[in-house]
Amino acid sequence: MAHDVRSRQLSDSAQSSDTPQVARPGLLRPSCRQVRAGARCPRGGPDQTTRPSRFDATRKACEALGWDYDVVGSPPRTLLANVRWLAGYRHHRHCLDDVAAALRAAFTAPAGLLDGVEEIGDPIAVLPVLFHLLWRRELHTDLDQPLHPEAVATAEAVGW
Repeated sequence: MAHDVRSRQLSDSAQSSDTPQVARPGLLRPSCRQVRAGARCPRGGPDQTTRPSRFDATRKACEALGWDYDVVGSPPRTLLANVRWLAGYRHHRHCLDDVAAALRAAFTAPAGLLDGVEEIGDPIAVLPVLFHLLWRRELHTDLDQPLHPEAVATAEAVGW
């Protein structure tokens, strides 16, 4: 519990400083105020000329410790929507072993989602298994593109 108190004290002190704080060796607690400032920017987004300077203190602290540091944005909307959709099929109840094996065989060569599904059986029964296999990465498709009947899937991982 002492760690929780220390973290809380560190968090309070981080609010009064724009520099990263180190709670203990190996644990970096950067000031989050810089990130929040970017979130409040107008619709046009943060000013690209000043944005890099906002993270310089954190970058320097990470470099001093020999760590890598990147500022990343949110994932593309289509990717996020696809992952959320597939997450609905993550439970094992969607994995019917016979159907899953048939789908793996159907997608040994790249094919459209609906083409492969209809080859196995009724899409209403087969699509949940397909989505489960996509979630588990046993089948692969480009999740940066919308999931639609003609989207190409394959059993072999490719550089999407």
